[in-house]
Amino acid sequence: EQRFITPKTIANLTGHRIFIIGGSAAQGVPYDYPDTFTPLLEAMLRAKGLDVNVFNAAQAGWGSGRLVAVVKQIVDDYRPNTLVLFMGNNEFTDFMPPGQPQANQLLLNIRMFLAHSRALAWVQYQVLADKLKTQDRDRRAQDGYHIHHELIGADFALKYPAEEVLDWDATQWPATKQKYIAQYERNLRTMIDYARAGGVRVVMLTMPINYRLSPAWTHPQPESFNPIHREPVRRTIREAHDLITAGEYAQAIARLEGAIALDPLPPMLHYLKGQSLERLGRHAEAEAAYGQCREQMIGWLGSVPSMNATMRQVGQATQTPVIDLAAIFDQAEHAQGRYYNQDLIHDDCHPTPLGHKVIAEVLTRWMLGRSKDG
Repeated sequence: EQRFITPKTIANLTGHRIFIIGGSAAQGVPYDYPDTFTPLLEAMLRAKGLDVNVFNAAQAGWGSGRLVAVVKQIVDDYRPNTLVLFMGNNEFTDFMPPGQPQANQLLLNIRMFLAHSRALAWVQYQVLADKLKTQDRDRRAQDGYHIHHELIGADFALKYPAEEVLDWDATQWPATKQKYIAQYERNLRTMIDYARAGGVRVVMLTMPINYRLSPAWTHPQPESFNPIHREPVRRTIREAHDLITAGEYAQAIARLEGAIALDPLPPMLHYLKGQSLERLGRHAEAEAAYGQCREQMIGWLGSVPSMNATMRQVGQATQTPVIDLAAIFDQAEHAQGRYYNQDLIHDDCHPTPLGHKVIAEVLTRWMLGRSKDG
């Protein structure tokens, strides 16, 4: 449930106003509001004697490009004191490799508009629920690539490599990726500049990740980016998978590292290396390998490490505080003798209630430190 506010409805509220800006991870999907970091942060700060009101203006599925307008509206109309920017997962939501089925964005926008009516939202839910049941039945009867088929693992990605699913030249991806990263940087700078011009301070949070997210969660992944080495690299991927299945993890790592030396971009090479290291109990190294897979994944939920690095660079260049939440999640997980954010990330990218508690605690410490500094 959301409470719709206007400048008029909160005009008489006293105290420090904090607004959360981001996508579904910042919004708190899929949990009830009391289990998310927005009310937890407000409660923690009030328990320390601070007069605060924390508002969540995050929008599920929105990237920084669409959120620039949200920041401007909040600064202009809602008299915020602090903006918390928690974004970076959704920068590639509008990227779709040629040949992959695409959603009808116009139809999605119409459905989102109609969903503001609870009655119409209920009708849509019933229609979509029936449609999804039919799709699930059809998927079981048909062969082919489907998004969100396998949350963790490499089997589905191996079954449907991009080379056999998409008519697309993978060598185009690095340049495409850099364009998205550059736009993300411009959007962050625009938000910061606009907020500061309005006398509003900004703090940014990097994005934690589910390290073991399947490479093919949203898109089929290329198994080779270098045409010169395409065949040996693709062959190594399957041989390494067979070695992992046979329990020959050290041999698999050796084969994979040889292929990575030839072509470091295919995410599958790094994912299989992560699986091998994990099964050898070398969890810190496995996280690094899985993280490299996430960095190399094309499209949505790929390149998050680059987005985090870009946020840190923007923070340093503009003297804007950056809370490295990605590193803090790692530390919190490792302190329990656990890895891969399995306790802190619910699914592909959304924090669990425990993850939201960690976010609230770190923001509380930061806010209290700033209050002491005035």
